[in-house]
Order: sequence, then C-alpha cells, then structure tokens
Amino acid sequence: MLKFISIKFIVTEFLKVFHRFPLTLLCSLIAASTAHASMWEAGVANQIWYSKIILTCYIGLCFSLAIYLFFESKTESKTNTILKQLLAVLVPVLFYFSIYNTANIWTENIFQRNFVLLLVGHLAVAFSAFLQKGNLSSFWEFNKSLFLRFITASVYTVVVFLGIFGALLACKELFGLDVNDKVYGTIFFWCNIFFQSCIFLAGITNKENLYAEQIDYPNPLKIFAQYILLPIATLYLGILYAYEIKILIAFTLPKGWVSSLVLAYAVLGLFCFLLLHPIKDNDENKWVKSTLKYFYWSIIPLLVLLFVSVFVRINQYGITTERYYILGLSLWLAGITFYGVISKNLNIKLIPISLAIVHLLMVIGPVNGFMVSRISQQNRLEILLVKNNLFDGTKITANPKPIEKTEAEQIRSIVSYLVKSNNINDVSPLCGIDLIAIETELKKDSNYNSQFQQYKIADSVFRVLNILEDLTKISDTIKLKIDNDNIHLTYFNCTIEDIYETNGAKYMLKRFNYPYNSEKTFEFNKEKLVSYHTEKIDTLWIQYQNKKYLANMEKMKNDLGTLMKKEPENGSIDVKQYIIPLVNGDEKIEVRLQSISMNSRNELENIEYYVLVK
Repeated sequence: MLKFISIKFIVTEFLKVFHRFPLTLLCSLIAASTAHASMWEAGVANQIWYSKIILTCYIGLCFSLAIYLFFESKTESKTNTILKQLLAVLVPVLFYFSIYNTANIWTENIFQRNFVLLLVGHLAVAFSAFLQKGNLSSFWEFNKSLFLRFITASVYTVVVFLGIFGALLACKELFGLDVNDKVYGTIFFWCNIFFQSCIFLAGITNKENLYAEQIDYPNPLKIFAQYILLPIATLYLGILYAYEIKILIAFTLPKGWVSSLVLAYAVLGLFCFLLLHPIKDNDENKWVKSTLKYFYWSIIPLLVLLFVSVFVRINQYGITTERYYILGLSLWLAGITFYGVISKNLNIKLIPISLAIVHLLMVIGPVNGFMVSRISQQNRLEILLVKNNLFDGTKITANPKPIEKTEAEQIRSIVSYLVKSNNINDVSPLCGIDLIAIETELKKDSNYNSQFQQYKIADSVFRVLNILEDLTKISDTIKLKIDNDNIHLTYFNCTIEDIYETNGAKYMLKRFNYPYNSEKTFEFNKEKLVSYHTEKIDTLWIQYQNKKYLANMEKMKNDLGTLMKKEPENGSIDVKQYIIPLVNGDEKIEVRLQSISMNSRNELENIEYYVLVK
C-alpha cells in the first residue's frame, strides 16, 4: 500500500533539527520572513534595512552552525550548553551592529568584506567539529555528506518551487485566479532560504556517527574527479605552461588576468585531490598519490608567474582590495604548495583551516586589505597631484592648464576608487570641499542611492581638479558617454526637479528605467495602475481603469530629435516638463518625461517618467 509521509513525521524531524541547531533554524526563518516583507514594501530606506537583516541572518546561519558543531566535539555539560547558545547569538548581533550605521551594504568594500565573512563561515562549518576530535577519514566523510546533502537539498528546493509555481500558474490560466507577480518571488525566498535550510540541516550527520572512521565512497564521485575535474585541471596547466613559455621567449611581462587562471587551476586541482583522498592508498589507485606530488611540483613555476603578475600590477597601479586579496591567496597557495612538497602524509584539515585564517586576516586583521589599499591609493594620489601642481601641501588646487591624459585618467581612477570604497574622509580634506557634509545631506533623501551619489561626489572632485573628461562637462553628473563605435549620447533632462505643475492630478507615480521589459504595478486608494516599457523604449503603455494608454514613441522621438538639432553641441538638454504623447489619451492620465537618452542612431535608452493620475 502506498504510504504518504505523515505530518507527525515532518513535525518530529523539524523538532529534532530545532533542538540541535535552534539559532541556525531561527536565522533562516527570519531571513525568509524579511525577504518576504521586502517583496511587498517599497522605499529605498526600508530595502536597505531589510538587506542588513537578511545578511545578518546568513552570517548567523553559517557561524551558529559551526559553533554548534564545535561544541558537539566537546564533553556535554550545562556550561558548554549555555556557552554555545551565547556565542551563537553573539556573532550575528555583533555583525549587525558593525553594519548598523552603514548607508548601503552593497558598496564595494563592504560587499567584499561580507562575502569573505560568509566564505569563512562556510569553511568553519567544514572543520569546526574536528578541531579537537576525529581523524582524517571521519573529517572527509563528514564533508562528503555535507556536499551531497547540499546537492540533495538544492534539488528538492528546485522541484518544490517549480511545483508550486506551476500550480499557481495553472490556476491563473485555467480559473482566472489573480496572482500578483510578487507571490512567485515570495515563494522562491521561502523555498530557497527556509525550506532548503531545513532539508540541509536535517541531513547533517548526527553526533553519534560524527566521528565514525568508516568511509562510504561513492563511485560516481571518483568518476567525477578522475574523468571530469582532473582533465580540466590538466587543460588549464597546459595553457598556463604554454603562456609562460611564450612570455619567456618574447621577454614580456605577464598579463594581470593570468593570476586568476593560476589560482583557478590550483583550487580546481586541490578540490580534485580532496575528492580522491580516501582512495589514494588503495592498490588500484596508487596513481593518485604520485600524481598529487606532481601536482604540487607543477604549481611552483606557476607561482613565479603568479607573483610577477601581481607585483607588476601593484607597482603600476598600487594596491587595491582585489590585488591585496589575490596577493593573500598567492601567499597561502605558496605555503600549501611548500607543505605538499615536503609532507609525506598530507593533513587535509589544514587546507580549509588555513584558508579561513588567511581570509579573516585579510578583512579584519591589523593589516587588512581595506586599510592597506586606502593608504596605497592615497600615496599614489598625492604623488600625482604634486607632480602636476594640483596640491599645495594642504589641499587640492585647480590647475588651469590641462595635464597629461594618462595621468588625468589615473587621478580620476584613484579618486573614484577611494569614493566608491567609502573613503570620502581621505579625499575630503585634500580638495577643500566638505564632501562628508554633501554626502550627509544626500542621505536625507528617502530615495538615497549611495552607489549613484558616489559618481556625483567623485565628479565634484574632478571639477576642482579641472580633469573632467571632455564629454562629461555638464551641469549635473555624468550625462554623456562614448561607446566602442563612438556614438554620441545626448541626455534630455527636466532641470526643474523639485517643482512640478501637477495640473490638478491626485497622484504622481515615478517609473525608473529598471527593470525594463516588465510591468510595474502601482496600487493606491484601492486602485491599480500598470506601466510597461521595453528595453529599447520602442513601446510604452499605461493601463488604468481597464483602459490601456499607448504612448506615441515615434512622435516623442521626432520631438526630441528637433530639440537635439537646435542644440547639437550641448550634451544635456532641458525638456521643460515634456508630456509624452498618448495615441488614445484622455484627461485621466498624463505621462511626464523626467529624463531619457538618445544616441546618434536615434535609439532611446535609460528613461524615467512620471505618471499623473487625475
């Protein structure tokens, strides 16, 4: 007789997981709930707050799981029980307060730091239970089970999401059920965050079997490592050796991109041999052990290539967080390679442990990458400014004469890097402009977007230095660009941004360019309005009260073309509250253009407009 899984069984398994990993499960629940709420609420400020909560929960999820597994390796006691719960709570709380005053967690430096911390959390899960107990066999078996469980949980998640998605879509198409698009996103978050976490946590090896020495080695794993990963790693090795021979013959310096390929080869090779580790001593697999030795020796010539590539770029352009990160990984790889060459019995636990330590030092150590890169770029900036008479010893001074193009580009690059890296404090004293006060004022806007405002702040410095690019000397921020085909881009903008004549409209709804090729729904006073435009902006329509208003894009393009002919050399043209013509318009709807771009091929892009509902 066919048996379905009972509710009692599901509840029992869920309670087991909750009893073993309470805060881990709670973090996944809060993250899913917050992602759910973010789908249904507008406002940049709220979205930033939601992002902080979700990120904190992900950090808490990884580190709390590592903490619980670590304490499972210790003797069970009341003290240890209390301590593990305190530590599991303390880590996400401290992390949240570290980003509490951050305007935007997606800025370059903050994103890199958080990404590295998440990576450290995942690595800690791999080894935390084996810091004090367990041999290499149990360590390998545990991580194999984690790897396979993650794949299983991911497959279950995809199947459940697609099943629910298909069911809702069927009800929508067959029965006319009104399903908001946000429902699908909500279901995705619940499946991908909470459901997947439950499935993954339920499959983690229990405490009684955590240190079992018996290995269950699946043959597909050997096939995957031996016949897929190993040939790919060999291909990379051949390419890198051929490139090294090429630059030796040509006597040229290596390209910066080669460092990423060397690291990719090393990581791929290490992962391959970690998968093959349990069978390396078998008689039929003795080739694994000898090949592993050759692998470490094969890395040595590539290390020379790697360090030359890194230091050439550092010498030319100074240290950035990315170069510091690559340098740190290069030093780690050199250490692991040296250990692999001299060691007879490789301790595979050292690989994730040492990698986690190196990553922590790079983001929160006394000489972390953010501090080192800031000092390096500051020094480069000051040297370039002094060389071009743009610095009087205390602050930046404007230079009426144009400076050499390459050095102007370097100065622009450094200023942009420092501003994007949230190092405005380092730039502000140099230029005599209180950039911090400007940023503080900008943050008062409820729709503050720090990534966009960074360009404005950097532009302010460029103006003081008189090093704005020729095609960006306009009254606002960067309005022009030149692509690979040298296409001139004209920016049409309504300059009266704070005062609008609403002509008696009840509502004024703003629509940005992104996401294009999708409908944007506004709900207000029990009414609904839908706006849509394509990526190429050749179609735009508004639907309100069962009527679809179609914009006459051809007429608008002709009108803008006429304006462009009147001011052919001006990159930013005031459209003076231009009203987009509607084919079937009436007194209820008015579409007011805020900004749009047109290139020399008369192609439109990057539109912003207001819909006035009367």
